[in-house]
Order: sequence, then C-alpha cells, then structure tokens
Amino acid sequence: MGVLWLANTKVGGWKPSFHPPTTARNQLEIRSRSGFTSSLSVLTGTLSSLALGASKGVSPLFFLTTGSVEVELLDQDLRWELLISLVAAGRFGEAEIAAEAERDVTTTGRERTSEARCALPSPQAKAQAWEKLVTDASIPNETLAKSLRGFLNVTRHPQLLAPFVEAYGQIIEQVWGSRTFHMAESILAGIFPLPAVGLDDVDAQGVLDQWLQTHTDSPAALQRIVRENLDDVKRVLGAQAVA
Repeated sequence: MGVLWLANTKVGGWKPSFHPPTTARNQLEIRSRSGFTSSLSVLTGTLSSLALGASKGVSPLFFLTTGSVEVELLDQDLRWELLISLVAAGRFGEAEIAAEAERDVTTTGRERTSEARCALPSPQAKAQAWEKLVTDASIPNETLAKSLRGFLNVTRHPQLLAPFVEAYGQIIEQVWGSRTFHMAESILAGIFPLPAVGLDDVDAQGVLDQWLQTHTDSPAALQRIVRENLDDVKRVLGAQAVA
C-alpha cells in the first residue's frame, strides 16, 4: 500500500512524473507518531502545487476517500491541506468539504471547514466569506485566522478579490469600532486583498492613500495598520514594475 503520492494511477491514465525515494515516503508517515515537523511544510507545498495542476484538467492524483483507491490514509492535518488546495483550485467543492467536516468533528475540523469554505473560488463564496469576516464578531480567534487564510487563497484566481479592494476602504472604521484591538488588527491586516494588486482597474494604492488623507484624526494604531497595508501594496507594485 503506497502513500498518497502513489494514489491509484489508473485514474485518467495519468502517472506521476516523479517517484520520491522510500525514505522520503516514509517521512510522510511520521507526522502522527512524532508530532509536527518541518516535513509537513514541504509536503503541503507539494500538495498545493499538484492540486493546482489538477485545475488544468489533469485527473487528480489524490483522493481523500477510502474504497477502491489504494492509498494509505493521511494524517488529518494533511487531509485538510490537500482538500483546501483542491477546493481553491476548483476541483473540490461544498460536497467534499461537508464530507470532511463530518469525518473530523474536532475544533480543528471546524476551523479548517471554515477555511475551506472561504477558499471556494467563486464570486458568491468570496462575497459570503467577506460578509461573515467583516460582520460576525462571534468568530473565535483561530477560526478567524484560518478563514482569512482561506479568503486570500486565490493563487489561480486573483481577480476574485478585485471587488474587495474598494470595499476595504469602506469597512475599516466598521471593523475597528466593533472588535477588540487585536481582533480588529487581525481582520484589517488579514483581509486586505493584496493578491488583486496590479490587476486592471484595481487601484489599491489610491484607495488606501485616500482613506489616510481623509481620516487624519483616526487613532494612530488604526492609521498604522492601513499604512502597513499601503507599504505592502507599494512593494508589490514595485516588484511587478521590474518583473
């Protein structure tokens, strides 16, 4: 029985173009026995890359269900990383998210379920995620962090975040006035749609500059958050200019 890397290559007649050595495959199994290690971050990067490859029409190598596919069951954290990557790539949807949520009924499972739903690559899903993140003050801290991560997970679809650049300038004071300092800071720093910077008809620098110019009497801590976002925008634009 192989690990996920060698999942049933009969699907779609596609075979992996690389074969990790036995020692590397064995390392993928140590997560549940010896705790979180650096190999997890290496693997999750690989999972994300291959999941994105699936969005190009290649039959996915990976499957999260048991049955006829001969794969070794993954650690739950890796299952979520894989599922969320496939969701963001448009290969998995609400049905797969709900099935995994039913399988993992832990607190972490609820957090990752929220992240997965925020990562769904459709305008409707992003709008729903935005509304919840901006207006729902009852979201627990870790669920909030995971949901923000899912919202910005648009590697192949940055245009999904374009409408929220202008909207960001309109919710700054609302978020600041309805949350504790740390929660407001997390949201205002984490929800800014930086992946959309540089797209046509997106003037992120203008939105933030205008807000700062018209809110000079706002608390210094709030202005700092907005300025830090503006600095990020300028760095992205500068990098794009020389790319």
